Amino acid sequence: MLERVFTREDAKSIIRTNSEKVKLPADFTVIGRGALAGFSQMKELIIPEGVRRIESHAFFMRSFKDASNLEKLTIPASLTDFGQWCFFGCNRLTTIALPEDFPEQKALELFSHVPEATLNFGKQLL
Repeated sequence: MLERVFTREDAKSIIRTNSEKVKLPADFTVIGRGALAGFSQMKELIIPEGVRRIESHAFFMRSFKDASNLEKLTIPASLTDFGQWCFFGCNRLTTIALPEDFPEQKALELFSHVPEATLNFGKQLL
């Protein structure tokens, strides 16, 4: 199956300076390394069905250290492949919506750096 990688250039074309809530386009299957780094205006991100993989350090680049202000995150059921430290830098997360059958242990592993965040299994953020 052909992969379509969401890159930093793609992010620049859809995330504006006033974009607090962002839903990624549904035609991508992978979120690339560094693709979402440095967009401090983004407070909520909805990853659509169809995205299967998120690469390591998708939200982090050295030049954008501690720049993520992401508070809310929605993960689809299709997203099952997670690169190591894929959510590194997302230290302000407070609410994470996960599919109902998402493995609890995997969720705890992915978001151990934000223990105060609420994990909502089976609930969609709107």
